[in-house]
Formats: sequence, structure tokens, C-alpha cells
Amino acid sequence: CMHLLLNKSVPKDWPDIKNALNYPKKIIADALSYDGTKIDPSVVEKTQAVFQGDDASFITSAKNGCIAAGDIAVWVTNMLKYNKVYKEIKPLMDRQAEAQAIFETAKAAVDASQKRVATVSYTHLRAHETPEHLVCRLLLEKKKKKKK
Repeated sequence: CMHLLLNKSVPKDWPDIKNALNYPKKIIADALSYDGTKIDPSVVEKTQAVFQGDDASFITSAKNGCIAAGDIAVWVTNMLKYNKVYKEIKPLMDRQAEAQAIFETAKAAVDASQKRVATVSYTHLRAHETPEHLVCRLLLEKKKKKKK
């Protein structure tokens, strides 16, 4: 199964498998550098056909062969699960990134507007006050003074 995921030729018999297992550092390096987000659907199908969708039985059977095979079986099943979840989540992650970009643009516009509003002084506003506004402001100030 690991060979299927790594797009390598599949060992035909036990001597081939033993030969492949003679290079544990290579197996570990391949596993650690493997990108589980880019598994070809045909490879997923072939790999799942090997253990017929029954992860637990597949892992148990592999562990009965040897501990290393059991660990590789766990890795393979987890990579397939990760790939499935990633394919479901990726469109949501893309939409979230788009929404974040829109949010950042809107926030920048709001921040710029708030800076412009903050720079308008009280004196500047009073310079544009109409007579009607002046009367209202003075009445409100007078009312505030009476309450104190």
C-alpha cells in the first residue's frame, strides 16, 4: 500500500517486500516528506482495494506479519483519511482566505475613514455651524449647567 501511495512499483512477493524493507531510512524519509493533500484518486481507489475499506482488519493483519508492516499500515490508512478530509476542507479554507482578504480591505477603509474623522477638530466643526445649530447647542449647554 505504501508503494501505491508513493507511486512506486508494487513488490510482487515476500523477497521483494523484504528487499524494500532493507532501506528503513528511505521508507521513513519518503513517509515524512509525503504530501497527503495530493493523492491521485486512482491511487486512493487502488490502495483502498487492497484492504477493502476495513482499516482495522488491514492493520491487524499487517501487524501479524511484523510490527513495521503494522506501523506502515497505520500510516497508509491515516494518509488516506487525511486526504479525504483535506479534499472536503480545502474549498472551505479557500473561501475563508477570500473572506479574510475582503475583511482586511474593508477594515483598512474603515481605519482610514476613522483617521479622517478624528482629525476634524471641534473648532473646525463650529466654524460650519448654522444659526439653528448654534441655538440648539447653546440651549443644550444651558440645560446641562442647570442640572449640575
